[in-house]
Amino acid sequence: MWWKYLKQKGGSGAVSSRIDPTACISRPPLEVTTMAESSPKGQNWIVLISATLSVVSALSVAYLSYQSKNKESDVRREEIAFEQSKFDFESKNKEMENLKIIIPKIVSNDEQTVKEGMTTLFVLFQSRAKGVLESVNSALTEQQRTALKDQLQPALARAQELEQRTDSWVIVIGGDKTINDAKAEIDRAQKAGYAGGLYFKDGWYRSAVGPFPTRTDADRANIAVSATLRSGAYVVNLKSWCPSPSPQDGFSKCAGS
Repeated sequence: MWWKYLKQKGGSGAVSSRIDPTACISRPPLEVTTMAESSPKGQNWIVLISATLSVVSALSVAYLSYQSKNKESDVRREEIAFEQSKFDFESKNKEMENLKIIIPKIVSNDEQTVKEGMTTLFVLFQSRAKGVLESVNSALTEQQRTALKDQLQPALARAQELEQRTDSWVIVIGGDKTINDAKAEIDRAQKAGYAGGLYFKDGWYRSAVGPFPTRTDADRANIAVSATLRSGAYVVNLKSWCPSPSPQDGFSKCAGS
């Protein structure tokens, strides 16, 4: 045998131990089996992991969508706040410009000019006319106050009446032929935080937001209403737009409708 030959060839120290010839025989490679191949439980784990990843992916998409909508809402709120601040600034400037014209007329020595000033004051500053007249009266000298007594005293009484008289302005956001469609508009407005009402006028159910005590208040609110509810929303004086409304089941019917 060949190991005997090696022993004889190399002497007693060449090969000190016998080599197992079977160690040189090639063996088939070990078969590597996966968890899925080795047992049905492995297949269940893969299905479970896949399902979990799908859920996580869906939640991630939903979260990103939610974040995006929140950012859009924040941007819209900031835009509305900016427009309302701009409106406030412009309204104050307009009021000051009007008062610069009205007050000199009120304190004029010409009776006709005083009447013109008072009329303009009551039209433009209906709810604030009393405060304006009281400020003017306190700023006059005693001589001026005496000279204008016949004009100022009746004007103050008139301003007192106007202050106590309640006025109403509403923002019209829609018109529908059926009351159910109109109620849907009101529900949407209420969910957005607005008070609303229905008015039947000229064969249509009109949905409106309000009322507001002044035109300025209604115009300011309409900035947000137009941005969030209806772009074509418009402001009307409730008393002239819907005179003598009569309460009905879920709405008010305007006179003549």
